[in-house]
Amino acid sequence: MNEVYFKDDSTEITLQDRFGIEDDYSQIIVEEILKDIEEVDREIVTLYYTKKFLQKEIGKMLGIRQVQVSRSLTKSKAMLKVSLKEVS
Repeated sequence: MNEVYFKDDSTEITLQDRFGIEDDYSQIIVEEILKDIEEVDREIVTLYYTKKFLQKEIGKMLGIRQVQVSRSLTKSKAMLKVSLKEVS
């Protein structure tokens, strides 16, 4: 969760920053929540946030369009936020 997925001269952003998760158990919680989403969405989230592939690259790997990858990420992030609010 603390792995940097965006960095420029003055900014580093981690998954923890992106999803607003602050506790030590955040990775475990996120993994449990991700078990509840569809397999393809889980794969997209993993490829994008942990493997750092671009949306276009993920689309090519999975045989779908970039816009479908973007929608999947948006949907998964929304589900994750809702689930995290329920946990906290």
